[in-house]
Amino acid sequence: MDTKDIKDLIQAFSSSNILHFHYKKDGMELSLDKSAAKAVYQPIQPFLTEIHEPAHSIHIEQDVPTVPNSTLKQDIVTPTATGDITLVTAPLVGIYYIAANTDDPAFVKEGQSIKKGDTLCIIESMTVLNEIKAARDGKVQTIWVNNGDMVEFGQALMEITNV
Repeated sequence: MDTKDIKDLIQAFSSSNILHFHYKKDGMELSLDKSAAKAVYQPIQPFLTEIHEPAHSIHIEQDVPTVPNSTLKQDIVTPTATGDITLVTAPLVGIYYIAANTDDPAFVKEGQSIKKGDTLCIIESMTVLNEIKAARDGKVQTIWVNNGDMVEFGQALMEITNV
């Protein structure tokens, strides 16, 4: 057995499920053993972060109310209403489109009246087109994003006012 044969044997042994191999012939002896290499289990310590109260607080008065993110119920966005304004936010990350095709008219425009269930826009995420529908009747007051913009989860898309 020459050096090349030994290298081939070691390579075959390494890639096999055999734990122990012993070869003895004509005064030459070769012993290979994987059982000595045992896996060591070491649990990972959880990453802990301490949260501290701020040293001081800031009071801000503003005319525009703050609203939490909306939630997604299949393909209908549940808007957050504050008074007469409903803020429609993105239920997922993706690309915002105002129409189904580039040649089609926009689903809605600023100042347009809408009915519950009307398609407001499309957000493409992972090559899936998700229609965002109106959760109530109203009038589109402001559209905050442009066609083709990348939107983040919870990003404001448009404001709808009561009619």
